[in-house]
Amino acid sequence: MGANIVITAIAMATPIGLGTAQTCASVRAGIARFEELSWRNKKYEPFIMAAIPDNCLPKLVQEIDDEISLTWREKRMIQLVALTQAELSGAGIKQKIPFLFGLPQGSGMNQVDSNKILKYIAMQTDLNIDLDQSAAIAKGRASGLIAAHAAYRLLESGQADIVLAGGCDTYKDLDVLGFLNAESRLKSETNLDSFTPGEGAGFLL
Repeated sequence: MGANIVITAIAMATPIGLGTAQTCASVRAGIARFEELSWRNKKYEPFIMAAIPDNCLPKLVQEIDDEISLTWREKRMIQLVALTQAELSGAGIKQKIPFLFGLPQGSGMNQVDSNKILKYIAMQTDLNIDLDQSAAIAKGRASGLIAAHAAYRLLESGQADIVLAGGCDTYKDLDVLGFLNAESRLKSETNLDSFTPGEGAGFLL
């Protein structure tokens, strides 16, 4: 990035930290928070994942909680993003800013609706999001990096002075876990050659 483009704030929420400092300290200490869920896989073993405790997530505003078009996964992602807003609000930004939001890539029931999730994030948080200049980027694991690059382009072109970029994902969704389980992609006592799912959100201002 150019010398005149700087990171003014970092925010994250992960299973090992509810903020940037706590997450970084946990990483340095080698802490991992894997836990058994009450949900069971096809072998009737409990799903194991790294998750943020439910009681740490902010309560959804009533309109979002009542919105039947939002999936469980989408509502949880909105809560994960809202969990990061304290660190972002501390930057004291008053003007409306573009929000470039990286999303998981999926299809069918596993797909997050990028057209509406930004609106509900703006409703849930006090982040001053300029929805007209914002975009959701559903490119899976690369989404956060693509969002950061798009932010750089906005700043470099002078279309914006401040941009929020990052991403969020969660596997704590029974439909998603069931889909991965059916394809034998989740690590368990009987399937060691796979991965342990998690969740989190991270942003650069």
